[in-house]
Amino acid sequence: MSILAHYLHSTKASLGFVCETKCSVQQATRRIRRLPLKNYEIVPSAGLSGGLWLLWDDNLLVSVLERSHFFIFASIKKHVDDDPWILGGAIYGDPNGWVLGYIWDQISFYANSHHIPLCVMGDFNCILHPSEKCGGSSKEKSKNKGFQSMVSRTGLIDLGHDGPAYTWCNFQQS
Repeated sequence: MSILAHYLHSTKASLGFVCETKCSVQQATRRIRRLPLKNYEIVPSAGLSGGLWLLWDDNLLVSVLERSHFFIFASIKKHVDDDPWILGGAIYGDPNGWVLGYIWDQISFYANSHHIPLCVMGDFNCILHPSEKCGGSSKEKSKNKGFQSMVSRTGLIDLGHDGPAYTWCNFQQS
């Protein structure tokens, strides 16, 4: 938590997303109080699985549109008169694959029906390109094909990442 707090503070982040927290609402609330972003939406874990936090500061207007064990979708604005964008962030890709179709459908819904910018981030437990795979089994090809198809259908663009396997994202809106 101290590393996360330091990172959020040092980058002056206005928005953050943490997935796979493995925390109850009570645990999450206690931990979030130590962070510089004081506003939050918590999806508690189910046992030792999942858990999502969407965090933001008072400089953003955030309205949660939908949430489940697997995702949080929120409308984000910097100012009241600004056009919103949707953070389809906070996506947690079910590692077993049984609910991925539902997640892909929700992303597709927000990408295709709102006609406003959409940013999707999180742990999808899927890859777009074979070069992204490091070790492990290649049994997950059908799961990856569903992900690849959804990205293609929705016109989403992979922004990629540069850094360690556990990546920090810092999205700033001017």
